[in-house]
Amino acid sequence: MAPSKKHVTAASFAALFTTFGLALTPTTAAHAAPDAAPAPSDVQAQIVQMQHDLETVTEQYNDAKIALDQQNAALATATSTYDAANVKLESLKAQVAKISVGVYKGPQMASLTTVMTSGSPAEVLDKLNTLDAISAHNNTALGELASGEAQAAAAKSAATEAADAAAKTEQDISAKKASIESELPKLETQLASLNPTAYASVMAASGGPAVASATAGTGGSAAAQGAVSAALSRLGMPYVWAASGPNSFDCSGLTMWAYGQVGIGLPHSSSAQRSSGPSVSLSALVPGDLVFMPGHVGMYIGNGNVVHAPTSGDVVKVVPLSSMHWTSAGRPAA
Repeated sequence: MAPSKKHVTAASFAALFTTFGLALTPTTAAHAAPDAAPAPSDVQAQIVQMQHDLETVTEQYNDAKIALDQQNAALATATSTYDAANVKLESLKAQVAKISVGVYKGPQMASLTTVMTSGSPAEVLDKLNTLDAISAHNNTALGELASGEAQAAAAKSAATEAADAAAKTEQDISAKKASIESELPKLETQLASLNPTAYASVMAASGGPAVASATAGTGGSAAAQGAVSAALSRLGMPYVWAASGPNSFDCSGLTMWAYGQVGIGLPHSSSAQRSSGPSVSLSALVPGDLVFMPGHVGMYIGNGNVVHAPTSGDVVKVVPLSSMHWTSAGRPAA
């Protein structure tokens, strides 16, 4: 979701430090009067900032899950390559060992003196050609063995690197998940303390003011129009981090689910969806285009409106495009 258009004041930063358990160094005398309680507007600004931070971590978590899938696929490929290279290497070793025994026992490797002193000149030349052929065959086998050893070593190294990368990403995912699960209850407590007017103010500041009775505009492909209809069918469904429908969503989960209903696959990540189709100008949007800001994605539905899953505590809703700080747009490839 987008940061609020409001500026977070110094008092709200103090409240934010307190919420996350950080100490502020006193700058006044020990017996100075305590600071006044933060104003309601500052508390709201703090909550908006917390929502933004959690949304950012959620999308980082989604990115990490995609990276882990890719790394596990690379690990499987590298392991398969190593296994095949190892089988080939063992075969080459057996072939070279057989050649070595043949060289030691075979009459074809008699000394050059024996070859040169037996038979006619034509027979000598024929035996020399035979020796050359045997030598070339042996050299080829030895070369293939060396190459096989190098390929097996490279494949083993790639498999090790892929396994290490996957393990690191799994740790990253666990850390981000723990961070979200730790901070989310604090946000929920803050939201529960608000009266209905303040709650609505926070949701409008963090995710834009809801547009009542919004309808889709014309334009765009049939698939894009279908995705818009799918997204609009989820209005009112709650935002839940890492959720992708059909009854709860995070921001990229909603757009992924909506396009999935028309057979177009998108990754569950706002940054990855940004690369899923060509860029378009924010001034030339058609229904179905995706609009982006750092850590967030929504879907343009036409008539100057966007449908999106804003943040924790909010629901899927339609907001004016101009109410949020969208920075770029893209058109998913059909």
